[in-house]
Amino acid sequence: MLIDRRLLSGPSVLYKNLQSPYLYRKKLYHIAELDDWDQSSRESSLRTVADDAGVGAGKIIHPVRLALSGVAHGPSLFIMMELLGKERCIRRIRTVINLL
Repeated sequence: MLIDRRLLSGPSVLYKNLQSPYLYRKKLYHIAELDDWDQSSRESSLRTVADDAGVGAGKIIHPVRLALSGVAHGPSLFIMMELLGKERCIRRIRTVINLL
């Protein structure tokens, strides 16, 4: 896995933007339940998680990007998710949940 454990504490994007592993679990659940793996469905899923948690979408986008790519900044999360595929996204998010 690309995640450096140091990113899981201190001033990292995960620490700053992710209030609890709950949000990752919620996102994982939403991804797993998606019937359509199109950009609109993926984005809607993420925004639903953010709305349900009462946080802005950025509080989910940045940590999920880090979980999927190992870097805090980069290409569109939704395009990255398309390229990685649903199963790989699920595996990578699950890995981060287990590290938290």
